[in-house]
Amino acid sequence: MTRNREPISKSSMAEDDQPVHEDESADAKVGYSRPPFATRFRPGYSGNPRGRPKGSKSLDQVLRQALDRRVSDPRRGGRHTVRMIELIVEGLVLGAAKRDPRMVRLLLVLIDRYAPSDAPKVDPEEVRATDREILDEFVASMTAALGKKEGTP
Repeated sequence: MTRNREPISKSSMAEDDQPVHEDESADAKVGYSRPPFATRFRPGYSGNPRGRPKGSKSLDQVLRQALDRRVSDPRRGGRHTVRMIELIVEGLVLGAAKRDPRMVRLLLVLIDRYAPSDAPKVDPEEVRATDREILDEFVASMTAALGKKEGTP
């Protein structure tokens, strides 16, 4: 049983009202969550063609970017720019030169970790063997010294 969509009498229709015909598609309706057909996204195309950026910046990336930023050098009147990390390291060195113990400690740790060493690379097994020889000689000399001490009243 189908319902007849035409008005019962023509007098009950207002002048501007148009009867809804079944041949009108749902695409023609405009309203909440139904934008005009001409402004809708076409099938197969995205509303965000480049998409969301993949991932977010890691702490390492953010830190590296902040330390590589160029800032004006206050020691040269602001005319020259230097990288932020250069200013920080120079401040650390100046603090160590003023004998601030925390700065000295941090500077020595950084030097130990990052400064290239001119000393030849030594195999840890060789170090252990030579250390063992030194320790054996020391123990033998101490044992001999204690033996002489105990032997003499």
